[in-house]
Amino acid sequence: MNSANAHSHTKTQGRRLGFIFLSTIIVVSLAVACKEVSFRDPQPKGFRSLPQVPTRMQGNYLFKDKDGQVDTVVITNNTFYAKSAPNNDRYVLNDTLIMKTYKGYYFFSKRSGTVWYLRVVKQEKNGDLKYLAMNDEHFNDFLVKLSREIRIDSADLGDGMVYQIDPTPKQLIDLIEKGYFTEQAKWTKIK
Repeated sequence: MNSANAHSHTKTQGRRLGFIFLSTIIVVSLAVACKEVSFRDPQPKGFRSLPQVPTRMQGNYLFKDKDGQVDTVVITNNTFYAKSAPNNDRYVLNDTLIMKTYKGYYFFSKRSGTVWYLRVVKQEKNGDLKYLAMNDEHFNDFLVKLSREIRIDSADLGDGMVYQIDPTPKQLIDLIEKGYFTEQAKWTKIK
C-alpha cells in the first residue's frame, strides 16, 4: 500500500471509528428507534438540565468498539466528539440533547421527532465512564418484562411502532437498578 492509499485508509478508518463512537453515544438510527423504548420528556422529569458537562467528566477517554477498533472520545464543557474525526459530527448540549443528573447518574436525552431517547452514564471513582442503554436483542420479550414494571404506550407514527414510557424519577432509578439499562460500553479516562 503506498503512502497516499495508507493515508486515505487511515482517514477512512478514523471516520468509521468516529461514526461508530458517535452513533453509540447518542444518535439513534431509525432502525434502532423501531426497537427501542422512548420517553415523553427528557429524563429524569422534574429536574433542570445541566448548562454544561461537569468538570470531573470532561477530558479524553479511550473507547474500544466491538471489533477492537480504538479511538479517543473528547468531552468538553458542552461537546462530545471522536478525536479521529474532530470536524465531523459533534454533539452539543442544546434543546435537542439534554443532560441531567440524579442519584449519581448522568442522563442524556436526545430528541428524535416527537420522542426522546435516553442514555445513562455512570462515572466510576477512577474517572472511567460506564455507558448504559435500555435495549435488548429480544425486544418483544423485553417489552413484556418491562410492562410488568411500568405502563408502556405504543403508537404507529408511520415509520413503525413507537413504544414509550413516562417514569417518575424513582421508577427510572428502579429500572436502572433492576437491569433494564445494560452496559453498552466502558470508556477509560486518559490521565
